Amino acid sequence: MATASFPIPVLGNGQGEERDVTSEWRVGNFTFASGTEDVTIHFRVFHDDPDLKRLLDNGDARIMARWKCSSTISSGYLDLIRDTPHADGATYVSSLDQRTVLGPVVVSVFAVAVRPVPDFR
Repeated sequence: MATASFPIPVLGNGQGEERDVTSEWRVGNFTFASGTEDVTIHFRVFHDDPDLKRLLDNGDARIMARWKCSSTISSGYLDLIRDTPHADGATYVSSLDQRTVLGPVVVSVFAVAVRPVPDFR
């Protein structure tokens, strides 16, 4: 029997030990500044889940961001730099070539496993 965590995220090892992830996860303090060639983007990821913190600290997971501009029909992933660590997350910075965007840009931020994590699903 296949299991999926959507729409309720769960952590576990597949042996009936799954539990709902009821921790905080949000993106805030989003700012951007247009320069002569680039748009600089800053945002903060807030999370208080100790399992996610461990996965991020160990390098088993990382924060990623994808951008999309409907005016130019361009999209891609941002090269994120972890700028400032916080007890409840971190602030990230990146830049986007100004020639690829025009008007509103949607940025989606998410955590992703970068290698198999045997104890989690």
